[in-house]
Amino acid sequence: MTATAPKLQLDGHPLEAPVRSRLLGYTQTHDQIGNRPRGERFSTLVDAAVVRQAAALVLLGPFVPMLFQGEEWAASTPFLYFTQHADAGLARDVKEGREREYLSLGFSLHGAVDPESEEAFTRSRLRWEERDLPAHRAIFDWYRALARLRREAESAGELPLRVEFDEPSWLVLERGRFVVALCFADEPREIPLTADAELLLSSGDADVLPDRVRVAAHGVAVLRKNA
Repeated sequence: MTATAPKLQLDGHPLEAPVRSRLLGYTQTHDQIGNRPRGERFSTLVDAAVVRQAAALVLLGPFVPMLFQGEEWAASTPFLYFTQHADAGLARDVKEGREREYLSLGFSLHGAVDPESEEAFTRSRLRWEERDLPAHRAIFDWYRALARLRREAESAGELPLRVEFDEPSWLVLERGRFVVALCFADEPREIPLTADAELLLSSGDADVLPDRVRVAAHGVAVLRKNA
């Protein structure tokens, strides 16, 4: 089926005809990570195949991509909420208030770190040397390849957008001549294409057929329509 664009909200007001270049697309922010008891990043909650799929949608999607520090190499360090309040009472209230909120949301406090502790700050520092480790380098190279394709796509200006999906098996996003096909199933899926296309990038095996692309289980394929 072809998806219908939802009505977006901005500060409580609907965006009837949003300009995509004025909106952000992302998988994680400092709020989403820092407001978890243990500060887990997206890449520590899902496997590398899902990280690649999400990155392809963010970087080749219609919105301005926003990456959170270290996301581009799947940094393993958490991003914890850390503070340095001069008022001891305020520091205590913040800590206890956050713990109550965590419990109300169903989180366990096991492994939670006091935001006033030096540990909360030091553990949140990026380990830049991770980029040279094979698993992190592979993700870094994937993001760089997507960024290059994003630059090529942006050179054409505002592009028409089309989204089609077969829930929960696959999703295909067409933006101008670029096509992003994702397989969510545990086995390969053949995803229909609207035009002949060439394969540019894929995670896992991908085969381009006359009117479809075969994408590996939990894989993603990026294609460009032939002129």
